[in-house]
Amino acid sequence: MKNKFIFKCLSICLVFVLTACGKDLQEVFDGDEYNDPIFVNNYYRECPDVFESVNPIKETLNPGEYVRTYESAIENYYDEDMSRLDYTSSYAENKKLSLIDDSFKIGYVSKLFDGQMFCNGDFQLSRIQIDEGGFGMMFAKEMYDYDYFALNFKAAADNPDGSHVSPHYSHVILYITFYMRSGVNYNALKVEIDLDNIPTNMTERNNNDTYVFLAFKLKSLSQSLKRMCGIKIDYEFKSDDYKDKDDDINYALMLYELLLPNSYWL
Repeated sequence: MKNKFIFKCLSICLVFVLTACGKDLQEVFDGDEYNDPIFVNNYYRECPDVFESVNPIKETLNPGEYVRTYESAIENYYDEDMSRLDYTSSYAENKKLSLIDDSFKIGYVSKLFDGQMFCNGDFQLSRIQIDEGGFGMMFAKEMYDYDYFALNFKAAADNPDGSHVSPHYSHVILYITFYMRSGVNYNALKVEIDLDNIPTNMTERNNNDTYVFLAFKLKSLSQSLKRMCGIKIDYEFKSDDYKDKDDDINYALMLYELLLPNSYWL
């Protein structure tokens, strides 16, 4: 009887913790979920249902309207806190979204806001792996002021038969859709970026030989992002130096860190 009482109390406490932290039940994951040695079992495809009913305005960014390396971001004065001598940790540690509000520490997607821009031997635990359909996330806060968007990622291809896939380059069209609250509804802006020569299956290094540091200035976009409360990231696979589009080889983008530096949220 005593053990049963203790179990009941623990169950009530667990429910309270989950609800008090503002977690939706669909954001509670098993520890081993998306951390599988089988490549295709790690695709993360969660997306808020409300995004499906929003018809976004579309905008294409041309070369010169974005950068795709950390060094280019420095040269284009994206952030005075960037340092030519530090491509690893301190920049993201100082700019990570989890420093702005504790809500960015909750849920599976929180690994995009923890300041870890690179694998560092943590593999699936440090990233979100997406297929062409991508994933979406809704924030607990709304963004009211902003500077620029940055995403650190790399690409990988996997052969189902277990054979080695050599280092090569691939080509995708990346889509980043921002969702802004408007009363009880949402407006959306879908940004399209054509990215060729993406390092794929490269030897792990914390530099441009392995990763893409994509950044663009938000205030240069055609639409205001005031009250932005959600983001979706997906892509269209175009080509690959190693595989054809109809090959059985599986392709993925591995997302490590999403940054909205110098932004203000309520």
